[in-house]
Amino acid sequence: MSGGDRVALRCDPGPNRGQWGPIRDQETPLSETTSPAPEAGPRAAATTAESSAPDTADLVAAAAAAAADLLATDIVVIDVGDVLAVTDHFVIASGSNVRQVKRIAEEIRTGVKDAGGSAPVRTEGLGEGNWVLLDYGPFVVHVFHERTRQFYDLDGLWSDMDRRVWDPATEELRAG
Repeated sequence: MSGGDRVALRCDPGPNRGQWGPIRDQETPLSETTSPAPEAGPRAAATTAESSAPDTADLVAAAAAAAADLLATDIVVIDVGDVLAVTDHFVIASGSNVRQVKRIAEEIRTGVKDAGGSAPVRTEGLGEGNWVLLDYGPFVVHVFHERTRQFYDLDGLWSDMDRRVWDPATEELRAG
């Protein structure tokens, strides 16, 4: 390897868990991978990747729009980033029956992916359909059955935080 070659590193998930090492790719030699010029430095690669990634606000709006497409009700986005370290936004929506809750969650996954986002890091509750949680990292989507939403009252729990509500007339989020 010459002095100008770059090596991608990854954390080993196997028996050496937690140890960092080069990514082994048998099909693509290191010389054929694209990377910024050596004088650009590693920050240039991060900046290029970030500029092509969709903005979190766009993905949150895509999740809300996807929920609205399947007639979810009471769609709100609560900004929890100032007080919660694990995520910045909650997207909350309701469905009137278990089947609708599941379909709303599936449509949100598709809508976020179509907007350039990735699959959720974690999905919970899709089998039961009373409360489906889709964790995207910077935002978490909660799709509730109406009665389950009333019982857990996340809206009330986070009532002192800034929120935006889905406006069906304009098909966008507005301050609420």
